[in-house]
Amino acid sequence: MKVVIIDDEPLISDKLKRIMETGLRGMHTVCAFTDAQTALDYIEQEKPGVILTDIRMPGITGIDLAKQINQMDYGAKIVFLTGYAEFEYARYGIEYKVFDYLLKPVDEQEAIKCINRAISAFHAEQKHTEMYQIFQDYFVKNQELIRQQFVEKLFFQPVIFSEKQMELQKQRAVPMQTVTGIIQETSQLYQEKMVLVQEGLS
Repeated sequence: MKVVIIDDEPLISDKLKRIMETGLRGMHTVCAFTDAQTALDYIEQEKPGVILTDIRMPGITGIDLAKQINQMDYGAKIVFLTGYAEFEYARYGIEYKVFDYLLKPVDEQEAIKCINRAISAFHAEQKHTEMYQIFQDYFVKNQELIRQQFVEKLFFQPVIFSEKQMELQKQRAVPMQTVTGIIQETSQLYQEKMVLVQEGLS
């Protein structure tokens, strides 16, 4: 996965890159930028999973970046790099789903832990999205079969009521025999209809 660092001060940007490359042990690609627009173009093309950006930069600010990245809607985790005096300003990033904040001067261990949490969160959400898409595709492709199985289960499998359901029915003053009778009658009508359909096809 790709991790992007954005800070308009080259010394800070380079230092953060070294920290991340060491802390992430080469398992992820780390790219550093000092120009926000160049970084934004890269993000739009490469879709990095985690983005660490300074909140105050000339031209495009960290909040501007967060807004545009959020509009890309691919689940990137954004971490703001900010000073104490800017923390109230940084809270506006909540609107754009900012994942976390790192305060300057950056503590190396805290920074690595924060980025690792962001990486884990990104992977978890991607996995959830992929599983959801798999199930959605399955139901779309097999909706007729699923509907048929549901109807068969509803009408042909025996109805078994638990003690709790029995007690609820008593409280509602609905005789269980009436409920069972309705189900059985409906099932019988359905079976008779299926016989007529089969006779018509033969």
